[in-house]
Amino acid sequence: MSIQITDSDWINLSIKELKEIAFTHYAEHFQGKTVVNEDSGDLIVFTRKGIDHHIYARKCAYEKLAVIKELAVVIQKAKLIAYEARTEKDKTDVLGYKNYECVVTLNGKKLVFGIHIQAIKNGKTTKFHYYDINLPINQIKP
Repeated sequence: MSIQITDSDWINLSIKELKEIAFTHYAEHFQGKTVVNEDSGDLIVFTRKGIDHHIYARKCAYEKLAVIKELAVVIQKAKLIAYEARTEKDKTDVLGYKNYECVVTLNGKKLVFGIHIQAIKNGKTTKFHYYDINLPINQIKP
């Protein structure tokens, strides 16, 4: 199943403009809210750190920014594909990362996004925070 996103508003913007609009859209529609992933059943929280990783990554293409319009649906429908252990750079409360995949058709182009959800130790429970979304290098426009 592919999630359909049609964008005519953001497609002609510069990456700088798109980052500003995407950041505002995330803050207004997602930050502080939650979504349940249908595959894992995890309740995922949209945090400020998530949008920072999403927008301020070294490789930031239009496709990665445009998917913010439907980010909650993308995360809700994504399939769990792997678990990644924490790294030495991670804070001590980070347990690791759940990696998901989701197929999105953006303006008629089928893309596979990788979604990273951070597992955080919170007292006796584990919380899941949206961390980042990526496209494989071969899918990014030059």
